[in-house]
Amino acid sequence: SARANRLQAVTARLAEAVTPQQVLDAILTEGVEAAEGRAGAIGLLCHDGETIDIVAQRGYEQNIFVGWETFPLDRETPMGRAILEETPFFFSTSAERNAAFPNMAGLSGPSHALAILPLVVEGRAVGGIAFTFPREIEFDANRRALKATLAQQAAQAIDRVRLYEAERALRQRMTFLADASELLG
Repeated sequence: SARANRLQAVTARLAEAVTPQQVLDAILTEGVEAAEGRAGAIGLLCHDGETIDIVAQRGYEQNIFVGWETFPLDRETPMGRAILEETPFFFSTSAERNAAFPNMAGLSGPSHALAILPLVVEGRAVGGIAFTFPREIEFDANRRALKATLAQQAAQAIDRVRLYEAERALRQRMTFLADASELLG
């Protein structure tokens, strides 16, 4: 099916990605297309655990995130609530979204439907992914399952490159320490 092919494309692209930026690009390029969305954004929890950084976005107007590059983790934003509650939110219309989050009205530009899902790794949310749609959408069980699969793949890929980066940094430190020890030795 077309949906299975889209998921395979996401999986293949994520498997090839080795840097954080490549992972984020793959998630948004392939993920937005697989989700049948107009645009997407990924927010990750900062080290302080109290703020969210929008680390990547695709398909939005250039200035839409001005003032929202980093924002507090709270229940006043769809992404904040999705992360805190580790629960996806699906809004089929702009009216639904604006009723639930009146302070966000107008932020998503000319879109109607919105899906926001937490990125969960080892039982804890590390961020969120948002997909916006140019029309109203009924989020049936199949659409919700597809978005959940995309979010799960994104979370795993982000975690994988974070671990890889940490391991690389540790190897560099160990090499430095070994060299320093040899010099002092």
